Amino acid sequence: MQSYETMHVDGGRHVKMWTRGVPVEAKAKDQLANTARMPFIFRHLAAMPDVHLGIGATVGSVLATKGAIIPAAVGVDIGCGMMATQTTLMAADLPDSLGKIRSRKRKPAPIGMPDLETAAVDPSMTERPETPERSLERRRDQESVYRALDQLAPKKRIVLYLHEIEGLDLKEIAYLVDSNPVTVRTRLFYARREFYKIIAGVEAAAEAGETPEEGGEP
Repeated sequence: MQSYETMHVDGGRHVKMWTRGVPVEAKAKDQLANTARMPFIFRHLAAMPDVHLGIGATVGSVLATKGAIIPAAVGVDIGCGMMATQTTLMAADLPDSLGKIRSRKRKPAPIGMPDLETAAVDPSMTERPETPERSLERRRDQESVYRALDQLAPKKRIVLYLHEIEGLDLKEIAYLVDSNPVTVRTRLFYARREFYKIIAGVEAAAEAGETPEEGGEP
């Protein structure tokens, strides 16, 4: 059984869609079809599970060309999902070098091929290469996590997000939420407990083939 579905395009190349079980908007399909009809497309297009309408090129699409270059298809969607947040920090509050901060942010998000030292510590980096199926699985896990976060009370949600996802410590979180480390620790304890209960309920419902109802904030 193939892991992808094929979208045939009249007058163009076919599109291999790694989107089984994932809804794809009609406009994104139209955009893929328009690209597939370009005379310099080589062999076929591919669409990953995160495919959606883009500006100039379809986000989540992969393609090869022969005799031409499509600038909009190179690096489209870089920085997608990022946002700018205004804080109370001023330039004088920041260290002279931001190297440590950048390194800290990059550490949990490895890219490219791992080096031998990394592979020795975590063999899964080389034993489990990225595939469209794994990409889809990770996307579903992320959606479950964020749905669970949405069901927490705002004060619990923010401390859990900052600690578990952004990697901030209790003092850093206390500064950002204008509180103290003791209060943050307490909120984090209850937030974790409620979060795991929500996740457990979602998983149980999925095994039973049911759709869990989203609850209100506790």
